[in-house]
Amino acid sequence: MEKLLTPRARDLLRQTEERKKRQQQGNTDRKPPRAERDRPRERPAERPRQRPDDRNKAKPKPDRETPRAERPRRDRPDTSRPGAERRPDARPRPRPGDRRDDARRKDRRRDDRPRADRRRERPRPDRGGELEFSLPIPGLDGRVIIRKDGDITVRSRDDERFGRDRSDRTVQRLSNGRTRVVVRRPNGVSVITVRDSDGEIVRRIRRMPDGREFVLIDNTRARRDHRPLDFRPLYLDIPRDRYIVEGEIGRRPQVKEALRARPVEPVERPYSLSEIRRNERLRAKMRRVDLSLTFAFNSAAIPATQYDRLEVIGDTIADEIQNNPSDVFLIEGHTDAPGSYDYNLRLSDARAESVAIALTEYFGIPPENLVTQGYGEAYLKIDTLEREPLNRRVTVRRITPLLDGGR
Repeated sequence: MEKLLTPRARDLLRQTEERKKRQQQGNTDRKPPRAERDRPRERPAERPRQRPDDRNKAKPKPDRETPRAERPRRDRPDTSRPGAERRPDARPRPRPGDRRDDARRKDRRRDDRPRADRRRERPRPDRGGELEFSLPIPGLDGRVIIRKDGDITVRSRDDERFGRDRSDRTVQRLSNGRTRVVVRRPNGVSVITVRDSDGEIVRRIRRMPDGREFVLIDNTRARRDHRPLDFRPLYLDIPRDRYIVEGEIGRRPQVKEALRARPVEPVERPYSLSEIRRNERLRAKMRRVDLSLTFAFNSAAIPATQYDRLEVIGDTIADEIQNNPSDVFLIEGHTDAPGSYDYNLRLSDARAESVAIALTEYFGIPPENLVTQGYGEAYLKIDTLEREPLNRRVTVRRITPLLDGGR
């Protein structure tokens, strides 16, 4: 019959048969009837869960009644399991900052190595900017100006310098408004400072780990006399350049002599630290070293290029404290004339504190052996009202004979 059809009709018939075959094949992929779809399916059997290993079990929380010493610690391995005992040569993992603490502990000890070896290991600042300790720069806002009997001074509180090496501080209130501050360092050294109701230091001692004590300041030995101190004009029997020494790099022997020398005139009695701070004629009994640092105008930061000038003072003070751990040095800050008197007092006190921090950070000098005081523009080295870099200086004196009465 296909022979009687035209070619066009044969093509249509062939296409119709192919369409029927495709429909028959598609019926096998269609969804089952509704009755079969609603029939609940059987879920495959669940696999048995694996039991956790005994080592991965959560440790029970310690009972509150269990003594703290018997509770397990996270940083201590559990030795209850066999084979978990700590090896004899095992060491705890060092915490961040331990290397820095170890270095500072070594600085507090007596170092008998040659000076060249000590200088080689000493950290040096980046000469491109400021010394590391001066960030942040000691602020000016927290310094208190005291006006009493026509005298204007700035109160210099050195407690903040004691806590820069992660020390533990304890403050205790005593009778009559006094306070007792105990600073414990990681190396076991304790510094005990007792202050009166006005904030003045009454007594300061350093207690070593072996129980030894070094008395640094003891104002109880000073006579309580509120009358102004009256002295004769100062008479010098030594050249002036040996009495006031310029702290330059090439004058290291003169600096050492000035800071080791005895008073230029007799010391009548033990004086308190407040008397030494407030009376220039009393301080004049001791030789001094003028350190003219190129402070920037209106700044307390020390440029890193001035590190060599600090090294002259730092090495000498460090050697003196090794020979006599009870030595105390006064760091005086000075400014030039421009600016208000109160502001210059605060600025000079901040500069003195910057030098004290530098001596501690870079030369290992204990901060309790240093006291600071700012004097502003009161004692100009060059008498001028203009800006003068030489007036922006720091003066260093050894005041131990004044505190001890010349002994």
